[in-house]
Amino acid sequence: MIKVCPSLLNVDESRFLDIFNILHSHPCFSRVHLDVMDGKYVLNTSFCSSTLKYIKELTNKDVDVHLMTYDLIKHINDYCKYNPSSIIIHKDAIENNKLEDLISLIKSKKVRVGLAIKPSEDIEEYKEYLKDIDIVLVMSVEPGKGGQEFIEESIFKIGYLDKLRSQNDYKYSIMVDGGINELIALDCIDEGADYFVVGSYLFKNDLDNTLKKFD
Repeated sequence: MIKVCPSLLNVDESRFLDIFNILHSHPCFSRVHLDVMDGKYVLNTSFCSSTLKYIKELTNKDVDVHLMTYDLIKHINDYCKYNPSSIIIHKDAIENNKLEDLISLIKSKKVRVGLAIKPSEDIEEYKEYLKDIDIVLVMSVEPGKGGQEFIEESIFKIGYLDKLRSQNDYKYSIMVDGGINELIALDCIDEGADYFVVGSYLFKNDLDNTLKKFD
């Protein structure tokens, strides 16, 4: 079974209740992925922290907050008020702080830490942090816009991260985000991926029937 983390990026909040009723009927539904965008780090804007509060009322599944924003300390503090499972950040969004300080801040909130790696970024620049990370989010599209096609080179990153995890007994999960369908997910699982963020493919098609392909 493929572990699906629905991304609600292009879904109106008025539909959330009906959507979660469908999601909860499928065993593939693993956790929720909440994309947060500030219109600066990426051009689009999206949810605020009150959305996380609402989602937590609709599901007992873990919710991962993916910050595609600047001003990370403010956003970390805002979202941690509502007990997300994890906060996922981008290294190149850090302005006046060190990455290790933000990792410590998130952990101090009793929240798991995720690092997102964009298609253009090299895993080598992240290796020193992997021992402290709970989730590595492999961006298989450019961040900030739904509906893009999966970048095939992402497969190699997944395999390398899985190799590093095995060699060093690291505890992070490998999550893949962007352009995912059930066939791509199976290829990624072969390389060591654990979870899949799926947005457009779910919500631009019939949700119930599309989820059945992942069950």
